[in-house]
Amino acid sequence: MTHDQTTPKTANEPWWIVHEGHYSKELVEYGKVESRATTLRQFQPFVIPALLQEPGYAEALLHQYADAYPTEFIERTIEVRATRRAAFLSSDTKASFVLDASVLRRPVGSDAIMRQQLAWLHELDSSGRASITVMDGVYDGMEDHFSLFDVDGQVVAFADAGKGIKQVEDDDRKSELAALFGRFQKRAAPLRDCSL
Repeated sequence: MTHDQTTPKTANEPWWIVHEGHYSKELVEYGKVESRATTLRQFQPFVIPALLQEPGYAEALLHQYADAYPTEFIERTIEVRATRRAAFLSSDTKASFVLDASVLRRPVGSDAIMRQQLAWLHELDSSGRASITVMDGVYDGMEDHFSLFDVDGQVVAFADAGKGIKQVEDDDRKSELAALFGRFQKRAAPLRDCSL
C-alpha cells in the first residue's frame, strides 16, 4: 500500500490519525507500516486476515466481541477495516497469505456470509491480487500469527502478543519468521485445491 489510507469521513487523513487514542500504539504503528509496504507476507491460524475480509465477515467477526468491546469501538473498527481493505485493493502491494485450514472451516456469521467470504478469497487468489495458500494438519509454528512487511528495503515484522500484536525488533527473530513463512509457503496447498 504505497499511499495513505483515509476514511470516508475525513479529508485525506490517514485512519491512524483520525482514530488516534482509540487503538493501541502497536496497532497504530502496524497501520503506518502497512500503508508504506511494497510487499506483505502474513500467516494467520485463527481468522481471515483483515485485508481479505469481505465486509459481512468483518462485521460478523467484530460483533462476536460485543461482550469484550463497546459498540462504538466495534463500529469504528468496522470502518477502519473497510478503509484498509479499500487501500489494499487499490494498491500495488505484492501480498502473500498463508492460512491455517481451520480458518476456512471456522464459522463466522451465517452460512451465507461464509460462502461470500470463501468466494471472495477465491476471486482474489485467482485474479492474482493476492497469493492465498492453506496449511492443514499439525505443523511446527502453527500457534501464532505474524506479518512481514518490506518497507524501504527493510523487513518490518509484527507477531502475536496475546491480545494484540507487537513489532519484532530482534533481527534474528525477524529472520526466523521469514524462514518460517518460506517453509509454510513450500508446504501449503493452493487455495483452489482445498476442499472444505
